[in-house]
Amino acid sequence: MNTKTAEFKIIQRCVICWFIFFIHALVILCRTCSCADADHDSTGPVSLAQYFPVGHWRTREEMQFEVEYINSDEGWAGDMLGRADAARRVLNRATRDALLVRIHVIIAPDQDIFIKMVGGWAENSVAVALPEQRTIVLNGDKLRIGAPSDLANTLVHEFAHLYLDLRCVRERPRWLEEGIAMHVAGQWESEDAAAVFIAAIIGGLIPLREMEQSFPVAVDSQRLAYRESYSVTNYLVQTTAGGSLPDFIASLSGQEGGCNLDSFWNPLQRDALEIQWKRGLRSVSNWSFLVLSSGFFWGLVALLTVIAWITLRVRRRKLHTQWDDEEKIYEALDEDDRLIWGDDEAEGDDEKPEKPENEPPPGRKPHRPGRRCFPR
Repeated sequence: MNTKTAEFKIIQRCVICWFIFFIHALVILCRTCSCADADHDSTGPVSLAQYFPVGHWRTREEMQFEVEYINSDEGWAGDMLGRADAARRVLNRATRDALLVRIHVIIAPDQDIFIKMVGGWAENSVAVALPEQRTIVLNGDKLRIGAPSDLANTLVHEFAHLYLDLRCVRERPRWLEEGIAMHVAGQWESEDAAAVFIAAIIGGLIPLREMEQSFPVAVDSQRLAYRESYSVTNYLVQTTAGGSLPDFIASLSGQEGGCNLDSFWNPLQRDALEIQWKRGLRSVSNWSFLVLSSGFFWGLVALLTVIAWITLRVRRRKLHTQWDDEEKIYEALDEDDRLIWGDDEAEGDDEKPEKPENEPPPGRKPHRPGRRCFPR
């Protein structure tokens, strides 16, 4: 009886285990199917037709560009075509090559539509490139409040992503691709160099391994990630291509360039590159970037303010000490008067004290007149 009971319990446990395994397999299968559907939807061609009915949006084509916009943004369409052609010419000069593919530009009317098209990770972005679709999606809300020069640089930056996708046969680390795009667009200032240098000094740099697939979403961290990307890429351009960006991009193109791109994914080579780059950042020649930082001016103002406050405090304390010493001297003189002339004579002198010519300001102890120490 005991043997049959033990066998029954074993069989029961096996059935339970198989049932749990089946449930887990079913859940994993469902998740895989849902992710596949989501990926299929996200990789499909984006268009304003997915969010607006026919007649509420239009398409305008010119010079290998196709601009898609809603009716209220018609004024932006003509301006965008001219700026897009100018941006492509800037890209061609920077790369010494030609980007001749047809480019689809979509002007998302607001932030919500923009995020629905490209994803929530781009909530702080002005534009996003979709290289597999040869498409650029622009954030209409940020376009309206940005400067025209910023829009020109943004278009060059996004076109650089399309260009790299055409020339490189292998996937690029995110930091490398963004660094090249910033280099092509000229999106680098002394303030950016100062920010990277300060981050290197205080140990606040983001590791390259954390920027291979994506960038942080927080505004400050994302800005630092872009700045680091440019700095690392510029280090590579200077050390491996003699300062020539076209030569550096050529070293990443084709099958031979694919092997070079694979080296950036190798943890050993990536970490070695990061060590050399950080060592260069901390060199003595980069300390001048502190003066170029906007925070340096305000820090200097704050330091001078604190020094002035401390100086004033010390002076006031010395002045109060001097007044206390004078008061003690006058009390000693009064005591001498009482010993020499007696209390009546001393009190008589106190009845009509000499009035000082200049009254002291409020809060300051008055300067007492002198006493006669010897008889007339």
